[in-house]
Amino acid sequence: MRLRKLIYILILFVSLLTPTFAYNYRFEAFPSAGAFGSDLCTSSTVDRNGFHWIGTNNGLFRWNGKELQKIELPIKNNNLINDVKITALDVDAKGYLWVGSIAGIFRFNTVSLKGEVVPLPKSPVYNLVSSISDLLITPKGVVLVATRNGLLRFDKKQQELVFDKRFPYISDKNRKVNKDKRVITDLMIDSRERLWVSTDGNGVHLFDKNEHPFIVFGNKQLGTSRIFSMYEDFDHRIWLVKSTGLVCLDDLYQPLPSVQSLFDDLKINCISSDDVNDVFVGTDNGIYKYETHIRKLSLVKNTGDQDLQIENDGVLYIGKWNHEQFIIGSRLGIFSMLKSRFGFDLFRFQEDNEKSLSGNLLRVILQDPSTNRYLWIATLNEGVDLLNSEENKIYPVKFPAGVDKKAYSIRCGMVDHHKKIFFGTDRGILRLDRGSRKLSRSNFYGLPISNEPILSMLHSTSGEYWVVGMNTGLLRYNPQTRFIKKYPVKKENGYLPSRNIKSLYQTSNGTLWVGTHNRGICRYLEDSDTFELYSTKFDDKNTVSDKIFCFYEDSRGVLWVGTGKGLAVYDQVNNHFRKFKSSMVEVDVMVLSIQEDVRGRLWIGTNSGIRCIDVERDVYSQFTVADGLQSNVFEYNVDAKNTRYIYMGGNNGLNRFKPVDFNPKRSVTKVGVVSVKLQQKDEKELLVSRTDLYKERGGLQIIDLPSDITDVTVNLAVLNTLDQSKCRFAYQLDGESKWIWLPESQTYVTFPISNKKEFSVKIKSTNNEGLPSTKHITLHFAQSSFTRASWYLIFSILGVTFFVVLIYMIRKKDKKVMDFTEMDEEVEETLSEAAGLNELVSDNEIVLEGQRIRQALKDNVWYLDRNLNKHLFAKHLHISMSHLSVVLRDGLKTNFNDLINGYRIEEVKKRLKDPTYKDYTLLGIAEDCGFNSKTSFYRIFKKYTGVTPTEYIQNNDIRES
Repeated sequence: MRLRKLIYILILFVSLLTPTFAYNYRFEAFPSAGAFGSDLCTSSTVDRNGFHWIGTNNGLFRWNGKELQKIELPIKNNNLINDVKITALDVDAKGYLWVGSIAGIFRFNTVSLKGEVVPLPKSPVYNLVSSISDLLITPKGVVLVATRNGLLRFDKKQQELVFDKRFPYISDKNRKVNKDKRVITDLMIDSRERLWVSTDGNGVHLFDKNEHPFIVFGNKQLGTSRIFSMYEDFDHRIWLVKSTGLVCLDDLYQPLPSVQSLFDDLKINCISSDDVNDVFVGTDNGIYKYETHIRKLSLVKNTGDQDLQIENDGVLYIGKWNHEQFIIGSRLGIFSMLKSRFGFDLFRFQEDNEKSLSGNLLRVILQDPSTNRYLWIATLNEGVDLLNSEENKIYPVKFPAGVDKKAYSIRCGMVDHHKKIFFGTDRGILRLDRGSRKLSRSNFYGLPISNEPILSMLHSTSGEYWVVGMNTGLLRYNPQTRFIKKYPVKKENGYLPSRNIKSLYQTSNGTLWVGTHNRGICRYLEDSDTFELYSTKFDDKNTVSDKIFCFYEDSRGVLWVGTGKGLAVYDQVNNHFRKFKSSMVEVDVMVLSIQEDVRGRLWIGTNSGIRCIDVERDVYSQFTVADGLQSNVFEYNVDAKNTRYIYMGGNNGLNRFKPVDFNPKRSVTKVGVVSVKLQQKDEKELLVSRTDLYKERGGLQIIDLPSDITDVTVNLAVLNTLDQSKCRFAYQLDGESKWIWLPESQTYVTFPISNKKEFSVKIKSTNNEGLPSTKHITLHFAQSSFTRASWYLIFSILGVTFFVVLIYMIRKKDKKVMDFTEMDEEVEETLSEAAGLNELVSDNEIVLEGQRIRQALKDNVWYLDRNLNKHLFAKHLHISMSHLSVVLRDGLKTNFNDLINGYRIEEVKKRLKDPTYKDYTLLGIAEDCGFNSKTSFYRIFKKYTGVTPTEYIQNNDIRES
């Protein structure tokens, strides 16, 4: 007994020491695209291929990772197709989707999307079709259906639903309440494979895994209220949702009044839980989270997009998507709820709020030299604030009397080695008195910069001050000798190349680095008192921008540079800078600030959000306004960190986050094929859906391709997440070990069809935290041996043969001779109509019509449209296709493809010589000019110019970007 008590005390002590993590919940609405609207979600499930199925009050939908596809039910009454309420969804062991609705029970093949109606038994009283409330498939594969008229089960031999003997149908034709009435409201299988059946007014029935009656919870335990939902949480507690409240049963099936009392004032509609110990309850006032280990109830608030608030919205459905996401059905629409420990705190300007910043556009963040609690934050035109990070309170700093804040707009800041704080403004330097929180003017040791904008400041380890004035340039002041040195700007070696200096930085070895806004990077050589200019252009693949915004030396001594076109790193061995690249991503955004956390990861503020780069693990993550940031645009060198937080400022306030909370884990992402685009030999493109090509062969799903296909483009999506901004795709071809990562935001991959009749491609993706998935999918391609033209020829021969035989049999039967006189009259009538058409369109009119077509092409640039075809072109010209064919053939002496491709090639050649498109890739220019694939572009370009695009660029001295 003593040992047992000691164990209990130890467990209690450990539980008290276990930290309680605060989670963030981010909501995101499903894109409606006009099909989804605000229909209430009633059920959801995931099939074996990873596609998510959602049942609503307005029909059945399938989420394929990019859009919601409405699935038509196989109903004879077509008027009900768009108005069918789905009540339940489940998937059996063979992969079939079972759908319960007010129009009956349906079974779908999730690959072909073909459905069938499951027959229902006849009831003498109720219409079973409109009384279905729930559907469930047991671990043994038994399909159960709950109705207002009893319990049904699917008979595999008869292939129909029959009444379950445990809950017979109602025999009273007057529908009076009697002991045989079994109105089933909900079905549930718990973790012990036991069946729970709730009824309307007759309690809850529990059956063991062998389907034998186990326990019946009657009105004494549960009351007479209707139970319409049941749920088992992670700790195996059973939650029963009643029309008058909530019942929670412990392991001994006894109600817990202390838990139930927390929900007395809430109108509860649904319930769910996560994989830890939190229970989520949907109410008329939003979602509430019940933390079972501390018995705390709190309202779930959105920490993501602030425009999306559902705190006061009626939530009627909560379904699990995966271990970190939920499907939320509310009166405002259908959302996903993502659970994460990592999130962003925001400090911004708010009127009539004493705890807000003085402005939103931040220019300086300085860590107080005496304590980690305080930060000094300067905004553009509204002065300086003191932030107490522990109390989350803001205290304004007083400006000098008679000084206009907007005239003294702050540009930079500095904390020297004497713990003095200075701010550079548009009119010189201000000094901060930390004790009184007052700013005062400073002549800053007599430097001649009292009335000009200060761009940057630095106190070096040798005790010298470096200051950059917009007009004066770079100054160096030695307090011991009181010597002031001004560095001139010249285009010679050893001099500064520009006065426009954005950043001064000194590394741990004492090296001073200077970042200019338009002339690259310089290093100060102390021995010769000169500067060494570093080139930022090495080759086309490693070029970085001349606009330098920030420097940062990490814990390993590596120097990182933020530029206007990505992240650069200093190569100490070769003494030059190179563009940073990983196997997954190339950072091409504007890098404005850099910080490092305790795990060695780099946090980068850019003009498109915050990036996290784990260099050692080669992992990349991105955060935007969808993750809780108030703006994606940050300011250069506006960052700071202490032992707990990293701070980054942008044009909409201060963002604070705990890097230790960001602990991404590898998870399984399910990649799905949305559609397939086929490129034929005659340059035609066919866009087909996934289900049109998939064939079952040898247990594999084969993508069957026609033999006249030259390229196949697969459009991809991650199926088990709604936010795919961080998801990137990689593929691996047959016989290769290297994974090829696609560029950011590219969701398609094109494969040229080789001589192989069958080949396979492996595809995987990253999860919504930027980590590669541990699993992949394999696409099997097989090309048919018969071409489409071959099939056309075969069917044409068969068709002609059939008609010849048919005509022969008719003639033989009737023994009639054809009257050729009538035939000659019909031919003469047709020839006269054709002659009349030729008279209406003369040669001169055809030539003039051709000139009009060329002028219309030049004025409207229709050839830039990649979807342009002959039918659409004729529609633009307001003429018929037959008339267009005559003009192209006789007036322009060409055909449609040659005409359009000629204009496209000329546009490509024009843009290659235009400096405006110097940052575009060759393929990017080709796509903008109307070409759909690299293969067709190269072939057509060589056809018209006689050389390949690369040879054309080299011959005309054009730099390829």
